[in-house]
Amino acid sequence: RKLRAGRRRGGDDADGDDDEVDIRPSIGFHWYIFGLSILLVTGLSFLNFMALPDARAHSLLSAVLIRRRAAISGDPHSDSDLNGISDEERVALLKAAEEALQAPMPVVPQVPQTQHHASLRGAESQTQPPLPPAAPVAKSQPGLMQSLKGRSQAAAMAASSARGDSAAAKGGVAVFSGESWLQLDELSDADELTFGTWIYLPKVPEINFPSSSESMKTIASTRQSGCSPSTKGWAFFVHEWSTMNQQLRLSWNDGVSACNEIYSDTTLVPYDKWVNVGFSFSKANNRASIMIDRQLVVDTTLGLGKYARQGASKFVNQAPVSSRVLSNIPELMLGAHVRQQNEDYSQSHVFIGFIGDTRLVKFSPDPMKLVSLLTCSAQDLLSGQNPSGSPASAVAMLLQFQQKVLPTNFLTGTKFQQEHTMSYQHRPGDTAAVPVAALNDQLVHPLLKVTMASSEDVPQGPTLDPGTLRATWPKEWLVHWKDSELMASQNEANPWADEVRAAMVHTWNGYRARAWGRDDIQPVRGGGKDWCRMAVTMLDALSTLWVMGLHDEFDAAATWLEENPLP
Repeated sequence: RKLRAGRRRGGDDADGDDDEVDIRPSIGFHWYIFGLSILLVTGLSFLNFMALPDARAHSLLSAVLIRRRAAISGDPHSDSDLNGISDEERVALLKAAEEALQAPMPVVPQVPQTQHHASLRGAESQTQPPLPPAAPVAKSQPGLMQSLKGRSQAAAMAASSARGDSAAAKGGVAVFSGESWLQLDELSDADELTFGTWIYLPKVPEINFPSSSESMKTIASTRQSGCSPSTKGWAFFVHEWSTMNQQLRLSWNDGVSACNEIYSDTTLVPYDKWVNVGFSFSKANNRASIMIDRQLVVDTTLGLGKYARQGASKFVNQAPVSSRVLSNIPELMLGAHVRQQNEDYSQSHVFIGFIGDTRLVKFSPDPMKLVSLLTCSAQDLLSGQNPSGSPASAVAMLLQFQQKVLPTNFLTGTKFQQEHTMSYQHRPGDTAAVPVAALNDQLVHPLLKVTMASSEDVPQGPTLDPGTLRATWPKEWLVHWKDSELMASQNEANPWADEVRAAMVHTWNGYRARAWGRDDIQPVRGGGKDWCRMAVTMLDALSTLWVMGLHDEFDAAATWLEENPLP
């Protein structure tokens, strides 16, 4: 650089001129030594790197594992090739990458030739066609990544095509219609816990839902609904609260809030299909997992699925499983939340559908082995000979429904109690509040058979013969009108009376189906409502039913009032 000498000296030169001085920094010998050292270290590092067995494999696998959580969570900034795959493929890709780390050699895609499996209803095994190879990838993609994706796609397709044991090993399934459930009086919570069952969710019109099952459909629970920290335990249900979004959700209490929920918003519970569902808790590993139809769809340690706390979305790996508060009440509800103290059955969220074989194990397997634990045969489960590593002593409950046999825990012999709401009434042919039906292709849910009476279904009301009718006319009528005019007026009024009776029958059937035993029926939502818990609508309608000649409806109301004394 050039500096003015005067400024450099802090003043002007003697002759008043500003002399320019050229200043050049000198390069010392130590800088040359430092530069040579850097070149030497770089050269040795390069030689050491080239000595690795497969440098590309190491760098690639490292990149896969570094990006795995971002890819599994669907991070848009992660590898674009990983964003278009399904959740089950993400899990399979993760497992394939971790296995490859143990032997960092080129991985050859393994595509099975055939798949043998038992059908859902226990039919004979069928041979499946060979799985197609992995989809072609861009030329710039390394071969090892292509192999890993091929393995993940093959594993996902095998999982989606395979099926486990029948939903009903002993041929029976429980029928839940939104007003009744089963209760096992045994302690059913533990630090390490796994639950699994078969469910069938029918597509029932919402207009047929009773007030005790308006949105959420509870599969099983050990706690009451709500976010209060006093509601200890867990709940497993379909549909987010106040929706019909088909999400399978698992909730628990962490001591601060009971509204910790994990779920998948991409893999949903299908309608009109038998599916095996389940979950697992591990306080020791701070992990919770959910399975749907032999697929791991949520796992908090793998970053798979979603987590919400009191409705607010959080990162799934932030779910506080290790602080989960266990239920200390010996109650397991199958098909409902634990009943509220004030008997508000609208908070029971009773299940509507069919439930098959059910198991509860006080053991939490590795997430990759959860499917094995929930789908292995009852024999393998009880003998401890299953791939999950669960010991036989960990099995706490095994339920297999059978017609004409009370639901019983096979392990302890404890029978499930039949519970129901106040408005529940037995349907023709039912022998229990939760009947057991035979599993077959003609299985139809009772709520799909409910039909509202139309005006054509209502018989005509009673009419009087002309002589008797004439005796009821006031004298004033006879002064102003002829007999023929009054008789014609009566004949015109008879159909109008029948229309009024048909409207009354329609209203009464709606009240009976949606709010039986409640004070009122809400006209828009269709649910029941109470303000004094005295079946006010029923009491108010008795005289009208009798006057209209609807004696069958009157008798049904009178019978309910006799069996349910008012306060």
